[in-house]
Amino acid sequence: MPHNKPINHYTLELEIPREQDSSIRSVRGIATNTDDRSTAETTLTLQQARSLVDHTYGGVETVVAECMEQFDENGYISLVAQFRGTKPDLCIFTSQELATFGFNLDELRQ
Repeated sequence: MPHNKPINHYTLELEIPREQDSSIRSVRGIATNTDDRSTAETTLTLQQARSLVDHTYGGVETVVAECMEQFDENGYISLVAQFRGTKPDLCIFTSQELATFGFNLDELRQ
């Protein structure tokens, strides 16, 4: 029996572009398709990035605050659902979820 893998599922990374000076706080969101590894990008404000992290972790403020602290310190986070051993299980987003945070649906598989 063939296994049908969803084509509209994405993992998500957030990063502060290296070329920015410290006063500019835009965030690059990079969505990677779990089926074909294609990517789509968008630019978010820091507040939009925080809203996305809040959505990801169900508004659990301690988790959101920890993520945002890591993001601020490292300029990068990959949104992780949980760790199993040494390999994390990444959060999965649908193309529709990503569109609500500024990703262009035309660049995402649906």
